Amino acid sequence: MPRRREIPSTERIRQTAELRVRETSLRQVAYRVGVSPMGLKKFLDGASPYENNRRKLVDWFLREESQPREPVRESTVAAIALGMVLRDLPTPLRTEAVDTQVQLLESLYSRSQAPRPAWLEGLREQLAEELESS
Repeated sequence: MPRRREIPSTERIRQTAELRVRETSLRQVAYRVGVSPMGLKKFLDGASPYENNRRKLVDWFLREESQPREPVRESTVAAIALGMVLRDLPTPLRTEAVDTQVQLLESLYSRSQAPRPAWLEGLREQLAEELESS
């Protein structure tokens, strides 16, 4: 008997869709999912999708996860993660928060005397770009 696939959480689908949009475009991902670009944008902004769109998103996610992909660079993942945390702040505060967060990470690695990860280099610039595009 074939094993039934577990239905992914809405948040996991949202994160994957966000990553794919950053790799390509909102329109391309919406087309692949089978929803309107505005519907996908609302979903990415945190709205709950209509049931029909949820089914399309789950189907797309399962197709997407079954395809081999090139690994995403750690610096891209770090920039996206911090960008998601900071994106709801007003623009002037976001700029300040980028500097503060990157300084904190640099300080923690220096104080711990742990090797500084490669993704930390250039994170400030990549994060600034990430927040400008959102």
